[in-house]
Amino acid sequence: MFAKYGGQGCSVVCLLSAFIHSHLCYGTLLWGNQSSASNVFKLEKKAVRIINKARFRDHCKPIFTSNKIFTLPFIFILQCLL
Repeated sequence: MFAKYGGQGCSVVCLLSAFIHSHLCYGTLLWGNQSSASNVFKLEKKAVRIINKARFRDHCKPIFTSNKIFTLPFIFILQCLL
């Protein structure tokens, strides 16, 4: 909701971290290596587009990079290494 009303910068990253990233980190322990993880990755990209007010067809990699957000596959790899 906050991003909808003009949240920018750090607040957007904090919003994503609080609502989405925490669930992804917890969930990768349960379903990180299954085929349904691709659906979750699509939802993560959709959430990042909404928070950053990007269009539906915009490429998400620059958005993830500019906001310094870990993608779901990267979170899974990181947790496997740790």
